[in-house]
Amino acid sequence: AYDKAGNHASVEQTFDIDVSPPTLTATYRPANDLGWHGQNVWIAFAAEDQPGLSGLEFVGPPDAVTNDGAGQVISCLARDVAGNVSTRDVTINLDKTPVEILTFSPRDTETTPDARPLIRVDFREALSGLDRDNSILKLDDQDVMALATVTSTNLTYQPADLMEGSHTVFARLQDRAGNVTERDAIWAVDSDGLDNLWEQQFLGTLALGPGDDADLDGLNNMEELLAGTDPGSGDTDGDGIGDLTD
Repeated sequence: AYDKAGNHASVEQTFDIDVSPPTLTATYRPANDLGWHGQNVWIAFAAEDQPGLSGLEFVGPPDAVTNDGAGQVISCLARDVAGNVSTRDVTINLDKTPVEILTFSPRDTETTPDARPLIRVDFREALSGLDRDNSILKLDDQDVMALATVTSTNLTYQPADLMEGSHTVFARLQDRAGNVTERDAIWAVDSDGLDNLWEQQFLGTLALGPGDDADLDGLNNMEELLAGTDPGSGDTDGDGIGDLTD
């Protein structure tokens, strides 16, 4: 700088310039291949400023997602001494609630006269949805899931003719977050016309038909039922004369 007399003076001043925001990263357990978490998610944030710049002043604290819900956004901010700001959003889909199996058809302990009963499993899955590829439906230890019809609330399977007697349906339902529920139902097919209680009492099974002759006395099961004789004894009244002759 100069005055009117020609005198001059100079001043030197140094400025630190920082227009670069800090780097902000988030660390957390990744979601599964379907984009869902099945357990609480803890998120840690870390930030750093470039060497030689103003330095880090603030970074947001860790956070957690503990409530079920889709599209939950956790935000964090980092700021350096010069006032430059970085933000980071993390979106979490959390479902900790397993599928709820409501009912089976046929019901557990039920006896049906239909040799081809429609097998149905009703369930409730309100958030992530059923993961069909990792769910199982078995009929008498045979996996029939690939043949089942699946909706958002039930799955159904129509079998071919089933044998008389006991059958087991097993359902293992997994949602898209990996939560699993298992349950089974044991029921019976009895379409032979024989009274079920009579079969259980005298034959101990529903697997024998009306034409079978358990005691080999010449009377089949239907004839024994109608005659009031014991299908497990050739001489029901113990008089030494066979039931066929009596």
